[in-house]
Amino acid sequence: MKEKNISENKVKIYFHGASGEVTGSNYLLELEAGDGKKTKVLIDCGLYQGGKVCEDKNREPFPYDPASLDAVIVTHAHLDHIGRVPKLKKDGFKGKIYSTYPTKDFANLMLTDSLGVLTKEAAREGLELIYEEKDVQAAMAAWEAKEYEAGAAVFQPASPASGAVAVSVSLNPVTDLLSVAVKLFTGTTSEE
Repeated sequence: MKEKNISENKVKIYFHGASGEVTGSNYLLELEAGDGKKTKVLIDCGLYQGGKVCEDKNREPFPYDPASLDAVIVTHAHLDHIGRVPKLKKDGFKGKIYSTYPTKDFANLMLTDSLGVLTKEAAREGLELIYEEKDVQAAMAAWEAKEYEAGAAVFQPASPASGAVAVSVSLNPVTDLLSVAVKLFTGTTSEE
């Protein structure tokens, strides 16, 4: 097997949520090849939960341009990992969303159900919803479920209780940027 020098490639991870707090999971993986070609993959896009401060954070613009993202990978269907996916879609995201089949199924239920709570909170505060049912439907239409070991993203069970997965991303099948796998992090901790 021929080794490939990847020193000219850059991999950056930006923590835009769940850093110094436990909600709002949102990580941007940015890959840049030696030729300057960039790929941006978002890992999770969760709601901040836990009071007025968190509700206000959910309304803030994303710290990146949603239209610049190539894909979203979801680790599991808790709202603090998926709750702003419809807002991301509403704000211009045009790529695919990837997860396992169970995560996609639960995400559809969770996002639809949480819309009722968000509607009540917005009405109580006299604010607009951060997203509507049509945004949930648009997100689900862009959502592509994968088997645990399928293609560029390999989902590995991380916590049987929650259905969370660790994600390994092999970048070659997606962009031919690197010939290595980047080990990402889980959306939750495992006790195994």
